[in-house]
Amino acid sequence: MSHLTQIRILENDNNRQGDLFGRLMADLFVALGYEQPRINIHKSGRELDLAAVHRLERRRAVAECKATIDAIGGGDLNKFVGALDAEREDDLPLTGYFISLAGFTETAIE
Repeated sequence: MSHLTQIRILENDNNRQGDLFGRLMADLFVALGYEQPRINIHKSGRELDLAAVHRLERRRAVAECKATIDAIGGGDLNKFVGALDAEREDDLPLTGYFISLAGFTETAIE
């Protein structure tokens, strides 16, 4: 059985909407057992919305959080995969999460 949960960010400014959504996802990652995530991390040529190390397990997570009206396409996912490749380290397994309020296009799902 599938249940959909709708999240609405009650903010008119797009940048603030994205910031609030990122903070909400940071709280979710803490609830999932991660240390307090770093948000809006700027690295040369890319930006990560969220990065965290798990408190109990040897793993870390990187997330892209999109609070857009339009569904996310394959191009955005490909860009994220490139960022994940750049973030990989030999010492800790890495999991990537792409979180979108508007869902994903058929191309992105494929």
